[in-house]
Amino acid sequence: MPTSNNVANLVKLHTCAADFGAKVISVAVPRHRELLSEPDRSMLDFKRRWEEVNQQLEAAVKAEQEQGVDVVFVDVHSRALARAGPDASVLFSSDGLHFSASGSRAFADTLCDMGRSLALWQ
Repeated sequence: MPTSNNVANLVKLHTCAADFGAKVISVAVPRHRELLSEPDRSMLDFKRRWEEVNQQLEAAVKAEQEQGVDVVFVDVHSRALARAGPDASVLFSSDGLHFSASGSRAFADTLCDMGRSLALWQ
């Protein structure tokens, strides 16, 4: 499925959730563990598509905001990785894509902190 279709589907989800009164938080697609350092050739297409979908998603959220949709875009994963520093690889499970238990905790803690700083909740 093309990236633009994925983003269009997420925008539909944002609109539907906002119509029901939900506070909509659009979260950037997390990176793969292999993208923590310079990716090898096999990961270059994945990196390009990952960057593309996040750029399109962020732009779509800005357009939604201009239309009055109550939505924010946050890149929780990058912030969690930055907090972890050189040991960021421990946030991933063995497949390199999904979070480990400590990665899930770091993601949740970071999202909570970001939500408070953006006054999304107390």
